[in-house]
Amino acid sequence: MLRLFVKQRFDADLSGGSAPEVRWFISMRWRVLLAGGLVSIGATAQHVLPPDVCVRLLFALAGLAGLNVCFAILAHRETWKPPVLLAFQVYADLVILTVILHFTGGVENPLSLSLVIHVVLGGILLSRRQCYAVATVASMLFVFMAWGEWSGVLPHYFVPALPHGEEGWKADAAQHTFYVAGVTSLQSALFFFVAYVVTTLVARARSQEAQMMRAAKLAAVGELAGNVAHEVNNPIAILSAKARLLLADHRDGMSAKVTEEIGKIIELADRVARIAQGLLSYCRPSPARRDLVDIRVPIRKALSMVEQRSRTNGVRVEDRLGDAILKVRANAGEIEEVFLNLFLNALDAMPGGGVLATSTTIRNNGSQAAPSVEVVVADTGIGIPREIQGEIFEPFLTSKEEGRGTGLGLAICLGIVRSHGGTIAVESEPGRGTGFTVRLPLAQAESEAYVQHG
Repeated sequence: MLRLFVKQRFDADLSGGSAPEVRWFISMRWRVLLAGGLVSIGATAQHVLPPDVCVRLLFALAGLAGLNVCFAILAHRETWKPPVLLAFQVYADLVILTVILHFTGGVENPLSLSLVIHVVLGGILLSRRQCYAVATVASMLFVFMAWGEWSGVLPHYFVPALPHGEEGWKADAAQHTFYVAGVTSLQSALFFFVAYVVTTLVARARSQEAQMMRAAKLAAVGELAGNVAHEVNNPIAILSAKARLLLADHRDGMSAKVTEEIGKIIELADRVARIAQGLLSYCRPSPARRDLVDIRVPIRKALSMVEQRSRTNGVRVEDRLGDAILKVRANAGEIEEVFLNLFLNALDAMPGGGVLATSTTIRNNGSQAAPSVEVVVADTGIGIPREIQGEIFEPFLTSKEEGRGTGLGLAICLGIVRSHGGTIAVESEPGRGTGFTVRLPLAQAESEAYVQHG
């Protein structure tokens, strides 16, 4: 229930082209068609438009109305995906609008700037690339119309009500080379300038929206973490204490099997307590005690905890940690929790078997920064879908099937690693495997030794 609520609340599609936007476009087009028809008839009645131009204009509007009916049917039947249908509407509008401009003065008509409206809509409702494609199509259509009127391929419909500048241009402005070249160049430049401005502003707005959404997620995690600390930590602590007391007082009277199972209860109870603490550390730096720790120790302890499962899944574990002692100042339990999460995720990604490899290297971060130890956890599993690779550390996001993942494991890992002054990154190729890289700063003594001997 919690995951469903968070998904509905926060998983907004920032790429544009949703079904409500398609329906809005269709409804707005009906209003424009009605206004355009009334204006055309009124302009003809006032002798602003010649009757033959009005007839052609009404035919163009009728064609647009027919297209709008088709768009409405496609939207109702959901034949096309909303982004595709929305883009197709924009391009169809550009074609019809260019025809209407041709019938009402062509390059002389100042309403040619109305094409810019669709470039703006493309920047808001479509992606950046699609917006530039809209600007390109608008430029090509306008240039084709201007060239056709200039060359005589298309007739130029003279509208007396439009301003024409000098007296000598009234009849042949559309055939005036410098005038046509200037208007088309200015119009094309305007299309692309507007596309750049709108897409830049929209990108910034979406970035700010994403930051606000992330802040809201963190607030949700913080509230959940407080509940977890109260509702989970206390009973788990009692469970662990009772199990330890039972083991201490009655070990002699228990069989080896019962002793082993109680030990597992204690181990798993401690793990739940560490998960709750890790969730808290995602929201604020962990107050846990930090000691000098050989990074290989918690990693190998986490590997031992998944050893049985790896054999069951047919996964070969390759320990490439080496013999060098690499000490970091850390909380061993939290670091163990990080790598246990990564190992469990890797095993989930290899249900049919594979290879799980863990290796370490020392990275020199430049003359001004201390060296760091880099741990790579790589698997040969199914990989992470490309569409969520940039969001896998977000709380409540999981690619596992329903009931198998909470979407908190990697978020907790990120919080723990950050609280230790480190970073975590991922590289994944769907179908070929995933590699997580955890980088932690070496302890000061280790860093100095590395600098002296490295």
